[in-house]
Amino acid sequence: MSEKKDEIIQRLEHELKMALSELSLYKTKIKTLNIELEKVISEVGRDLQMALKIQKMLSPTEPPKVSGFEMSSKFIPGMKKGGNYFDVFEHQDKLKFSVLMSSCSGFNISSLLLSVLIKMTSMIEARKGTLPHVLIQQIFQELQPLMTPQEEASIFYGIIDKRNYKFEYCQVGKFYAYQQIYGRDVLHSLEPCASALSKSFNTELHSKSVSLSSKDRLILVSEGILQNQNQGQKSWTESDLMESIKAAPKKGVHELRNEILFQNERFLGTDVLDYDVTVLITEVKDTVIKLATE
Repeated sequence: MSEKKDEIIQRLEHELKMALSELSLYKTKIKTLNIELEKVISEVGRDLQMALKIQKMLSPTEPPKVSGFEMSSKFIPGMKKGGNYFDVFEHQDKLKFSVLMSSCSGFNISSLLLSVLIKMTSMIEARKGTLPHVLIQQIFQELQPLMTPQEEASIFYGIIDKRNYKFEYCQVGKFYAYQQIYGRDVLHSLEPCASALSKSFNTELHSKSVSLSSKDRLILVSEGILQNQNQGQKSWTESDLMESIKAAPKKGVHELRNEILFQNERFLGTDVLDYDVTVLITEVKDTVIKLATE
């Protein structure tokens, strides 16, 4: 009986030793995996910071000076999800200039779109009168083969003709775009032409247009303005955004831009954002109208 008991004890001790050995090996593997994971996280963090720096560097610090128009802009990069880009540029036809804004579901699709936009921008200057919806369709043809099913890209592209102050535009995806009519407490929403570009996008696009008068403003804000949340997990609403526009000082585009961002920051309680926010405001000046009618 005593011998049987000793055998059982020895077997149990051996099994315990084997279990402890396996546990030690498991802990070593976990430690190795943690080290590898930390390396990946560190590399992704560096890549993200680099993407933020490149994105911020490529976005204009201020719009170019276009005769007869006053502009104000601000790009604030998000720390978690980014993909905004904007530009303002004149055509070879000096009486036309364009405004462009893009917003993407992440940095990968943003970098792809940016490379296409750089290519297409040179084409815009080479081609006179390319309609906004035609350009976006061309961008999509370049972008679609490179997209994954989960990725989306929103684009707002518009052309202002200083001969007649007609603004032709095409918007795919979500932006907050308005025409603020001078002398009236009116914000006219510029409606989208289609949903965001995706791998399966197949909507036929058309350009839309509005007529601008003296001191009218075009206000374009990326969707991040309503995606960021405060500590209570609440987001700004479009009503809040519109109220900040209506309540802003009427004396200049810079004051309007600052009021929008100030009210949004006050609501959020921080200036550190998860999502990119871009604001671009364009105002028609009196002198252009006079010159055009001479």
